[in-house]
Amino acid sequence: MTPKPMSPRHDLNTVPATAQRWPFTSRLFHWVSVIWLVAIWAMIALHENTADADKFYISMHKALGVCFFFWIVARFINRMMVKAPTDLPMPAWQRTAAHLVHSLLYGILLLMPLSGFLMTQYSGRGVNLFGIIDIPNIMMADKQASGFFHNLHTDIFWPTLLLLTVAHILGVIKHVMAKQPIVRRML
Repeated sequence: MTPKPMSPRHDLNTVPATAQRWPFTSRLFHWVSVIWLVAIWAMIALHENTADADKFYISMHKALGVCFFFWIVARFINRMMVKAPTDLPMPAWQRTAAHLVHSLLYGILLLMPLSGFLMTQYSGRGVNLFGIIDIPNIMMADKQASGFFHNLHTDIFWPTLLLLTVAHILGVIKHVMAKQPIVRRML
């Protein structure tokens, strides 16, 4: 009698050849978000490392950030509506960690632009969206509230976003090294 092979659930090195991909909309939201975040970061890096006398880079940073907030809301709605592919075989603690990192990333991606917008509003300024639309200041200027949201935006949410991104990338690298088709699922 031949021994019964272990199921993929028990053999962590076995990955079904038919590993499911994420739906197209989820992949699109993921990769456009990555590009968008790099652009937002580039604008703030350029603002901080150049004269930026006309405030072009910071204005672009704010405009991209406001638009990114709505993109992430749409991404979150998409995530709630589409069926996720079956989890890759992995220990329960890794699956829990992956779900936690993804959930926290969604949260921080919503909070980051929201805190930046509130910081700008409480500083008494509106946001110009690429010279097309002006979002006026609708809040009473409050230096203390602006400082609070500035600290959240730059000192808490930004490092948290970096930490979660590194954790996400390390998880991907771990799966790639284990020869699991994690990248193929998102391409």
